[in-house]
Amino acid sequence: MLLARWMFSLEQTTAGRILFGRTAWMWFYRFRRFRSGAIDMGDVRFENDPIIPGLWVRSEGRVPNYDIVLFWIHGGGMVTHSPYMYLEFMTALVTSLHMQGFRSPAIFMLKHSYAPEHPFPHQLDEAAVAWNYLQKEHPAANFVFAGDGSGANLALSLLLHLTRPCLGVTECLTNVKPQAALLLSPWPNWKTSMREETENCYFSAFHLRRYRNYYIARAKETSPYFDLSCVTSLSWWKESFPEKGMYLIYGTEEMFANEIEELYGVLRLCGPIKIDGELRQIHCWPITTHFLARDEYVRGAGVFAIALNLGKMLIWGNDVK
Repeated sequence: MLLARWMFSLEQTTAGRILFGRTAWMWFYRFRRFRSGAIDMGDVRFENDPIIPGLWVRSEGRVPNYDIVLFWIHGGGMVTHSPYMYLEFMTALVTSLHMQGFRSPAIFMLKHSYAPEHPFPHQLDEAAVAWNYLQKEHPAANFVFAGDGSGANLALSLLLHLTRPCLGVTECLTNVKPQAALLLSPWPNWKTSMREETENCYFSAFHLRRYRNYYIARAKETSPYFDLSCVTSLSWWKESFPEKGMYLIYGTEEMFANEIEELYGVLRLCGPIKIDGELRQIHCWPITTHFLARDEYVRGAGVFAIALNLGKMLIWGNDVK
């Protein structure tokens, strides 16, 4: 936890981008695989997409036509992080999806641009362009919009954009929606006033305020594509809701816990959705515990829960409620 707090205390537009970037995390990823004896084990591979800035994590030995593609938008407040810091987690998730019965799962992690160089709604535009590309290249796949933290916020914004396009953002070529959505600790809004911080979580109102100031001009803060609490129309959510449902997972100790529960209260009126609030856990706990927990069961709990619920929705057709 002290490590996580120190990492988030850095100036994210400089030192933070170096620490969370490709070079540092590729060394970290290789070291952890070597230490676990898995440096040359398994057929899960990662590679850059030749057209859209993004990273694929997939299984080499499986059939070429994916039966599930997670379109993942990473967190970091649109200011920092990179797909490379998720490689170990995503490799474990692809393996777990195999075990749940998916024949050829794949994950595409978007490499979006950073603020303040590219403020809102630039990242939403990049996500819309990537969605058009993924649909064209893999028409038979079951797609899942997924993200963690601010990336989960952007995944929900993209769902809203599909049905009612945001001005100045690339329109989606078809009105086809993803089959499901996976949301890890989404940011329902970016407000910091009267926000209750929690002692055990590494993420604070100070970090949120800094990211917001980098990401968006004050005049645009009421945009529903930025602040989901500004979406007052249930019909808009119903139009945008994935057919198979949503899976929302968060930690009860995180700063956003109350607002995530309020968001769930709205979304449950619009379609099938399951929420899992893990007791005594923190922001984006499936990812942080996978990196930091010592117990193997605890490390894999979040990965297993995600794969299990995606299997229920997309393979068995079970109601996720």
